[in-house]
Amino acid sequence: MEQDQRNTFFILCIFALAVFLLAIPPNMTGARNPEMLAVFEVDEYAQYPHLVRMLTPGGSAYQSLRNFFVYEHYFYGFPFYFFSAVTLAPLTWFVPDWTEQTAVVVCWLRQFVSVLPMLISILLLTWVITKFRRRRVSIALFLFLAMFPAVVQNHFWWHPDSLSVMLICFVIFFLDKDNLRLSRHFFFAAAFCGMAIGTKYQGVYFALTIPVILLIAVIRLKMPIRKAVASAFLFIIIMAIFIIVSNPLLFLPQERAEIIRTQQLQFEQTSRGTFTENRHELFPNGNLPEPIRKNYAETWFFILCFGGLLIGSSQRDSKQALPYWIIGSYLVTAGAITFSAATSRLHYLLPLALPLLSCYPFLEPLSNPAAGPQKKTERALPVLLAVLFFLQFGINLKTSVQTWQTHLRREADSPSIRFYNELKNMLPEPAPNSNATVKILRDWKVYFPNQPGFAVKMDWEMLTFDQLTAFQPDVILLEQENIREFANPNVVVNAVNPEK
Repeated sequence: MEQDQRNTFFILCIFALAVFLLAIPPNMTGARNPEMLAVFEVDEYAQYPHLVRMLTPGGSAYQSLRNFFVYEHYFYGFPFYFFSAVTLAPLTWFVPDWTEQTAVVVCWLRQFVSVLPMLISILLLTWVITKFRRRRVSIALFLFLAMFPAVVQNHFWWHPDSLSVMLICFVIFFLDKDNLRLSRHFFFAAAFCGMAIGTKYQGVYFALTIPVILLIAVIRLKMPIRKAVASAFLFIIIMAIFIIVSNPLLFLPQERAEIIRTQQLQFEQTSRGTFTENRHELFPNGNLPEPIRKNYAETWFFILCFGGLLIGSSQRDSKQALPYWIIGSYLVTAGAITFSAATSRLHYLLPLALPLLSCYPFLEPLSNPAAGPQKKTERALPVLLAVLFFLQFGINLKTSVQTWQTHLRREADSPSIRFYNELKNMLPEPAPNSNATVKILRDWKVYFPNQPGFAVKMDWEMLTFDQLTAFQPDVILLEQENIREFANPNVVVNAVNPEK
């Protein structure tokens, strides 16, 4: 990088540090104990005990090694748990009784597994679009992407999405840096693509991108077809190697079978639904759904970004057009896969929205003014686009601040925690030195932490009559959402498994 680029990079790092530090206070909330994780993010609750076991020493070196690698929660690839464990390990060395410090541990994980990788992703996308040569535009784009409400929301849980997005952005970065030479950076992209597939499958979004790059190299740069074909095969080989290396349990037959079974279940739930059939429309009433418009951008802004993508990819200079060809071909596959799934959650759109919304068309005309004086009509469009950009930025910033404030006070405002406190006052206190316990049978998200004098049971499946008769609970705690949905006999009509 030139000096001016380095200065821009340094300024962006300062902004990134500020965002990182601002995320700490909200991330210290919602995790006083492991059970509280289920109140706000049930995925964290499911993941947490597996990570604790990974870092718990066994009775022998073999058992400790097995605890680390056989992580058992195969809904996500090993890179997520490996990165989480390696990140958390230094904290376990310096914090005594770290397993009792749930709030500190979970905050640490949210910061270094969710916040930091996302900020790196945004830095990479900013580089791909601006090359840090246009300081004001680079700062505007970085802050714009960093202030997306969906991005801010994603900072406040420990989940593999930020890591997956970061690996995807490294693929885009190295493909752009390779500049159609099909040299070492092209194969660095293959390695990161393999790790992205091994983490959350999202590396497959580049299935169309690699042929497009090879085709452009052959047509525009007159590259020999033999070299393009050889590079394609080598890309696939390197990608496959990193898929396997990043998931070493694939070498163990028993664990491999369990991974395949879990992933089949994951695909079934994503394509159809967990308990009932999921159906959603992408454009109800000709508009994007309200959650997408609130947490990403308005429909008109997405349309402008598509326009920017088309304008960027139509440039005659292949070096300037390349980032847009990479992003455009990537989005075709990513969109086809994401929008064909029955299950849709806001964070599923992060790998699509961030690259697309980085292509807003005001960036180029605003940073490359014509050398001579311009007519008012020639300047009007870039000014209008800039105004619309900052209008959307202002809307997003307001929502993001509200999201930050909501998470900062989520414990105090939680009806689940308030319900627990009221319920605890109603239940009899266990007598000292007594073996008598109050049996609690609860749904996933109902908050009732394990504590002396209470036997608390929870099952990831729906509660059944057989469980009631076997456990003989004194108190049954059910989620209102489950009561409303499953007390309706018509739910069987839309059930994924009607007999169950």
